[in-house]
Amino acid sequence: MSDFIEVRRDAYAIFHLSVDNNAAIPTDSGNAVSFNLKDLPAGLTLANVAPRATATSAGWNCIGSRCTFVSGTSTQATNARINPISSAYAVVALKVASDFTIGDVDPAIIAVLTNGDVPPGTDKAKLEKSLKDLNSLQVDASMSIGGTLKTTSKTTKLVAAPAATGSFGWAAQVGTPREGQTATWHVFLGNTNDKAITSVSLTDITNGSGLENASASGSGWTCTAEPSITCTFANGLAGGAITTPLTITAKSPKVDPATGLTPTRIDTNK
Repeated sequence: MSDFIEVRRDAYAIFHLSVDNNAAIPTDSGNAVSFNLKDLPAGLTLANVAPRATATSAGWNCIGSRCTFVSGTSTQATNARINPISSAYAVVALKVASDFTIGDVDPAIIAVLTNGDVPPGTDKAKLEKSLKDLNSLQVDASMSIGGTLKTTSKTTKLVAAPAATGSFGWAAQVGTPREGQTATWHVFLGNTNDKAITSVSLTDITNGSGLENASASGSGWTCTAEPSITCTFANGLAGGAITTPLTITAKSPKVDPATGLTPTRIDTNK
């Protein structure tokens, strides 16, 4: 899970998390793999989670702030299993209310202080204390392996983001393959702005990464081929919406691909 979540009033906070099965056997089929956003701070509500389950692939089905990993339609869903040494990933969108505060201070003020500029007349000591006592978000996850229920919990900080007309959360998940092995990324983009956009493009995704034999594809995505892979999602995204996954595969040379995948630009057409 990400170490912090940037939040901005009247917008969406996008973050990603993973529920990991580190055992040598798959999770039990009769018990759901799940995560729960525990004690969600006032002013934040769960708006969207991807990927969603379909008739042919596993995903997340959410009720309230609890999400279970299933396959099939919501009316005929069955618990999905996580294979050994594998993970179930989720990209989460939280709606941020217009009166949301971090601690007892307006997030916009904290963002200014973080950048080193304190507004005239501001109680700097109070702001600095608030920075140390930021609200946090706790995520509890559970799964059953070999008949034993296993639970984990992680707390992540909420950090004020500067005011902006629109931005996007970029979440890419990948293992760490050895040299010469093929790596697979599942990339999602979430619209953190409250206004809809008509399309979004990722430019030069693998440029300069050292990856070889790269390709990219996904439902709703249109991609060019190497050497400069660019992908466009032209279906449009409402506020808080998350794209379908963009799957990128490539052979790993002598670099760690977990740090080598970075788009040169994320372009939006509003």
